[in-house]
Amino acid sequence: MNRLALLLLCTVMLTGCAEYLAQVEEDERDKREAYFSELRDRCTQYGYKEGSEAFARCTQGEASSDEAKKREKDRNFNCTYLKKEEYCDNRPLRTSCTKDYSGNLNCVTR
Repeated sequence: MNRLALLLLCTVMLTGCAEYLAQVEEDERDKREAYFSELRDRCTQYGYKEGSEAFARCTQGEASSDEAKKREKDRNFNCTYLKKEEYCDNRPLRTSCTKDYSGNLNCVTR
């Protein structure tokens, strides 16, 4: 009797896991579809015609740009908030210059 109850319990638990995994997979698919729809909308707004070679290059370029922005955002987070030095060393340097009241140029690189 105990074996039957254990078998039944395991079956119910595995069914629940399978349903959860199916839901996660469906959510991921929905996210991907929404993202690709957003890319198509952007490129259409830029004036590209869907199905053309230029449209394909536009969507690829937009996706690459989004990925680069996400990597930079993650790197900044890791450097700034988690204080992980390996993410701080490779940060691009930025130089900003201003002129003072006498016309001298003052530049700062960070």
